[in-house]
Amino acid sequence: MAKLKRNLAAFGTAEGPPTFARILEMVLALSAENARISQQSKKLLLESLFRQTSQGLLLSAREQAIEALAEVIGRIPRRAPNDPTAVAETLFSVYIGTMLEWLMREDVPQEWLQETMRERLLLLLEGVA
Repeated sequence: MAKLKRNLAAFGTAEGPPTFARILEMVLALSAENARISQQSKKLLLESLFRQTSQGLLLSAREQAIEALAEVIGRIPRRAPNDPTAVAETLFSVYIGTMLEWLMREDVPQEWLQETMRERLLLLLEGVA
């Protein structure tokens, strides 16, 4: 979550205003890093996530991530107005759900995570951009 918040803080710098495409690339980079780090220990990461959820740590981090995402999303010009917090919650849910599915499935290759994450996020962002 700290890395997500640092990446979101960089939006609005010299790279120009935030866009959904830039958010998509940032989320994909985070999932690639998670996959690289946890490839040999998927079960350990899964157990850690569930342990943190039961202790409330993950829920607290989720709230912080959604707040930071909503702030950036609120600055993106869109065709139709959407509640930035609802968009952030949905984006975060797709990210976490896809990560959890990858962690639980021993039968999928590492590239499944990136391919599936990209497909699901593009589908989501088509509906809100």
